[in-house]
Amino acid sequence: MNFFRQIGDNMQMVLNELSLDFPATDIENGKKLFKDFMLVYLEAINSGISRSIILETGFDNTVLAPGYPVAKWRNDHDIDRELKRVYIRMNDRAEFFSEYLNVSDLLSEFYYNDRSSKGLLIAVELDFLAISFLSDELWNTSKIQGEYRKLIESGEDTEVNCKETCVYNVSSVEHVDHNSDWINEILAKAKTNLDDSKELWKKRNEFFSELVFCESVKKQISGFRVTSPEFKQIIKKLDLLNDYFVTWDGEFFEREKIPNVDPESQETLNRYEEQHTFSPPDNEPLLFSWHIRFTGSSKAGRIYFYPHAETGKCIVGHIGSKLPTVTNPNP
Repeated sequence: MNFFRQIGDNMQMVLNELSLDFPATDIENGKKLFKDFMLVYLEAINSGISRSIILETGFDNTVLAPGYPVAKWRNDHDIDRELKRVYIRMNDRAEFFSEYLNVSDLLSEFYYNDRSSKGLLIAVELDFLAISFLSDELWNTSKIQGEYRKLIESGEDTEVNCKETCVYNVSSVEHVDHNSDWINEILAKAKTNLDDSKELWKKRNEFFSELVFCESVKKQISGFRVTSPEFKQIIKKLDLLNDYFVTWDGEFFEREKIPNVDPESQETLNRYEEQHTFSPPDNEPLLFSWHIRFTGSSKAGRIYFYPHAETGKCIVGHIGSKLPTVTNPNP
């Protein structure tokens, strides 16, 4: 079962900050760029996407044209009053890149034309919709093709894995329609909202048929707010694991089919065996090496899991802060 959930809200829009190519040549062009952006935002939320947009920073200080920041736009008597109200509501609901990306543990990047974008990275990792200002013909597209780069750590060695990746994007009302099949597919997967993180533990077998959770995970899950970026990412990562193990036959574990999955080095497992050992229900303690990362506003985290060949299931032993390694003994 493909059970993708966005807890608290449905799919969200993320600003493509590379499109913030301001100021415009004059105030009228600046007004038009911002009006068009707001109309695209409205069309997107009318299609079912959450009103809560993810921004790099608030818009008020963004300069649309020389001497004309958004703060002046919102007080401009020539601007449609209803559009101003939409902007104020959007601004009040806004979330920020810093809530979704822990810079100290940013092992992935997204590059477009050799420019790194945090907004497009969030869109890739969480299946969110990018929204762009039509400040350049570059952004007049319903899909942004770029390079997803992932830093893979193995003991003291690192390597960069790169692959071409598509980000769904809207910079015009027409783009919302072009991407409607994908938007509806993602929204259809948002089957439930949880009022409390403890509900996830109670419904774990219903939500994740291929995952077996160690008892220690119960307390860890209860420590997250369902509206937090971390919890949203945990849900997605667990869903990715569950989808993979639906068809796993207990043979070779194909790590490359799940983003951001790595094993610990043997040196780490030897030195920190106790910290990486967890007890599954009705089974002997196991040494957990494989992990999938998630990020958030407070501290980067890890989900440690064990591909269990005998049952063909995935045992989840730890959801929380990073565990000690030879390169980071005090995470």
